Amino acid sequence: MPGCVMCILSAVPTRIGGVEMFARELSSQLASAGWRCVICFRREPVESVRRFFEMSGTTIEVVPDTGDLNWTSCRHAARLLRRYRPDVLHLNFAGLISPYPWLARCCSVRRVLLTDQA
Repeated sequence: MPGCVMCILSAVPTRIGGVEMFARELSSQLASAGWRCVICFRREPVESVRRFFEMSGTTIEVVPDTGDLNWTSCRHAARLLRRYRPDVLHLNFAGLISPYPWLARCCSVRRVLLTDQA
């Protein structure tokens, strides 16, 4: 039974570039398999990027300062984890050591994936 994937990208979507193309393709493939996808960026995307994601049915959210370890980003991430109840949390550009896997565990996320681009 398909569920939800939340992808936290510690990127600022100011144009349609590689990260945005990856996120849209991920969302499109998940949608074709019946999964819902929530993409979280550091900042609110510009209008052209938002329209680019709306065409694929992706939900866009903002988790400010995801690259930094602070209470603001943790609080926003926890709020979104409780709202969407994802089955999978996929972390990109978030750093190997971060509070997100622990937040996911506390919010009953079944799997945490980390893509380390470093």
